[in-house]
Amino acid sequence: MKLLRKLTLRGNQLGEAGCSALSSALVNLTSLTSLDVSKNMIGTVGGSAIGGSISGHTCLCKLMLGHNALGAKGMYAIAASMTCLTNLEVLGLSSNALGGEGGRAAARGISTLVKLRFLELDGNGLGHEVRSVTFRV
Repeated sequence: MKLLRKLTLRGNQLGEAGCSALSSALVNLTSLTSLDVSKNMIGTVGGSAIGGSISGHTCLCKLMLGHNALGAKGMYAIAASMTCLTNLEVLGLSSNALGGEGGRAAARGISTLVKLRFLELDGNGLGHEVRSVTFRV
């Protein structure tokens, strides 16, 4: 399993508990280049768990977390891990109820992603202030 490159768990109803269990395994899967856990409603607890488990994943090129109700708290954990995701090119954060606070956290994290080519932030209620910050990044 340590050589696993792509893990897609989209739409499996993981929830917070399932995502917490998954994050324990993710710590050791440092060769992952693609991780998709979108549409699993992992919430803030799951977002925090994922954020903590992917911080050493320098090979990760694609991270899809859309439709998970991360909220601002979950986004803070994800954003904190972004400084280590030096090869991330694709980031999906659609429909996570980030609001202004979570949007500002996302913008700070996104600003560190020098290889980012594709970004999904739709459906987060970011507001005008955060949208302009994000586009300047």
